[in-house]
Amino acid sequence: MAENDGMKKLFVLSLGLVLLGGCSHSVSRDLAGQAQPSSRALETKKITEVKSQPYFQFSWAKRSFRVAHGQWKIKEENPGWNKMYGWGPVVWVTEGKRSRVLDLRQDFPSKYVAHVFQSESNGWIYLFLEHGIAGPESQYHVWMSKDQGETWLEGAKLQRPPEGSFPPASLTDFFLDEKGQGAAWFKLEASSLAPPERKGLPLWAEAYYRARTRDGGLTWEYDKEPQFSSVLQPEMEKHHGAQK
Repeated sequence: MAENDGMKKLFVLSLGLVLLGGCSHSVSRDLAGQAQPSSRALETKKITEVKSQPYFQFSWAKRSFRVAHGQWKIKEENPGWNKMYGWGPVVWVTEGKRSRVLDLRQDFPSKYVAHVFQSESNGWIYLFLEHGIAGPESQYHVWMSKDQGETWLEGAKLQRPPEGSFPPASLTDFFLDEKGQGAAWFKLEASSLAPPERKGLPLWAEAYYRARTRDGGLTWEYDKEPQFSSVLQPEMEKHHGAQK
């Protein structure tokens, strides 16, 4: 499969839309009462990549990164099972002739890396993982590195608003400054919302939700209400008329 073109860059928030409304009230969810976040160093081991799965590829300084999926607990007698469940996320980090891995297969079997955000200024890397076979989960699992991929830390799970909806909103953009302050943006078509939540907007409008962080993704604060795009294509408006 071709290299995934969806890799985003930190410090670039490119919604490209005029947003209406918005709400300054937020709900905080953090790591209080939970176990300390997991941390992981790179390992030297050989892992066979599953070529049929999507991947991300980028570089920083003298290092090259490949975020993909490695074989995991393969059952030789059951190729159908292997295709669905016999893999998990892996990050290959190569510098010169030395290659090491961040192996997350045991932590997240049959989950895939949905988004990779990499800083253009300091090499920070963020991975957002979700379920593969069973469809979208209600949250993203977050792993990050702030030393150019040498060590990795598990962040707080990033909830996908609105709560209880299916499908939930999808992550579209992630902005973070060098102090670790920023926001993740999610998008959901207004047609997925109940009429009161759409606030009278047409079904083809888009709702954007925001989750803010002040500590680089270790905790998140969620806006209670979405903001809506005010940019409507004239041909769509003409086609759909006054449909609400």
